Amino acid sequence: VSDIQARGAVVSWSAPTRPEDENNTVEEDTSLPDALSYEVSFSINGKDGIYQNVNSVHELSATLENLRPSTDYCVRVQAVCNCLLGSPSEAVSFTTLSCEPDPPSPPKKASGTKNTLVLTWKASCDNGSKIKNYILQWDEGKGTGTFEQCYYGPLKQYRVTKLLPASRYSFRLAAKNDMGVSEFSEVVDLFTSCSVPLPPFPPELEMAGVTFLSMKWQRPSSSPKEDDIYYTLEMEEEGSVYLLV
Repeated sequence: VSDIQARGAVVSWSAPTRPEDENNTVEEDTSLPDALSYEVSFSINGKDGIYQNVNSVHELSATLENLRPSTDYCVRVQAVCNCLLGSPSEAVSFTTLSCEPDPPSPPKKASGTKNTLVLTWKASCDNGSKIKNYILQWDEGKGTGTFEQCYYGPLKQYRVTKLLPASRYSFRLAAKNDMGVSEFSEVVDLFTSCSVPLPPFPPELEMAGVTFLSMKWQRPSSSPKEDDIYYTLEMEEEGSVYLLV
């Protein structure tokens, strides 16, 4: 095994020796190597684990791809001739290198008010090197797609302050270890709470019957969808006021 990387390695081997005849001399069958192909397989549970075939090649080397960083592997090879599968070689162990963390999940809103947001997040896979810092970026509520750093540190929680009520803010998160910085998470939109809802638009008559009226209305235009808003509908009839909730 050579050229070991975080997510790949190169495996090479020698062709099997020619069988000997009854006189202990090597047979002169020069066509045998040309008819051979090779099945390369690996296991991540040790030499006695379950092996997965990853390559079938005619050359004496193969590149293993999509491996896990900082993981112990065992790899072996078998020769195939005319659909006959030979015995596997002795397994060889190797360990892939560490690398930057996997991208973390987007931060979540733990709590908030009309002027603050408390964000929390979970650690992503560190890929063999401990995560030391997180990079939290936001768009400052501008909605332009341009992000600025608002937190850098080891904690998995951050309070953003001095925000506007009933406003949307976009955030994304990355993790950093000694090997580098991960890609950023997906962008998540979080909202601050409303202080007092704006007056809704006047209700509209949807349907009228002999003994009923069906009304409809819209949410206030500036209210985030995640805010719980309740409505009070008042009806006046011959000078009396009835409250319908």
